[in-house]
Amino acid sequence: MMIKSIITTFTLTSLSLIFVVYFFLNSILGVFGLTSIPLGTLSKLNHSQQVIESIKKRHQAKKTNASKKFIKKSSRKVISTAVAASTIGTAAVVLTVASLEVADYCDQKQALLDDENILYDHHSIFDYKQCMTQGQEESVLIIDEAQAEISRFASNALEDTKQFNKDLWDKFQQWIQQVNITPTP
Repeated sequence: MMIKSIITTFTLTSLSLIFVVYFFLNSILGVFGLTSIPLGTLSKLNHSQQVIESIKKRHQAKKTNASKKFIKKSSRKVISTAVAASTIGTAAVVLTVASLEVADYCDQKQALLDDENILYDHHSIFDYKQCMTQGQEESVLIIDEAQAEISRFASNALEDTKQFNKDLWDKFQQWIQQVNITPTP
């Protein structure tokens, strides 16, 4: 009888401990700042963490290259548009395209900041006015480059036209000599 009561007590105590641990394990571990999760969930969390780290690296690369791409892309757009519209209104076209490029640049920077806030749990607020001011300062360099390119293009076009006219005139004179036509005064 004694052995039976010891075994029963031991069994009931063990079952009670298992019951408490099973249902209150997270609460008990929470006291120590810990938690329990299944191994499948842990492997999914590890994979998710690796994905987030790769997204963070890609975000840093985008952030680093944003200004470089802005200057390079904007310069090409402004110059090509200015050359295509090389008329009296060229300055207006250049300023319009440059301001549109600055607005696009600021939109990209805002999207990058929003991504950064999500990825790094920051709460930074994007200052659109400051971005536009900074973009306008950088676009001054682009506009100067466009003006130099337009001047060079116009100079080359003028020289090419002069050379074409000279070549045409020389050919015309050769034709006259071949046909033996004497100009009448």
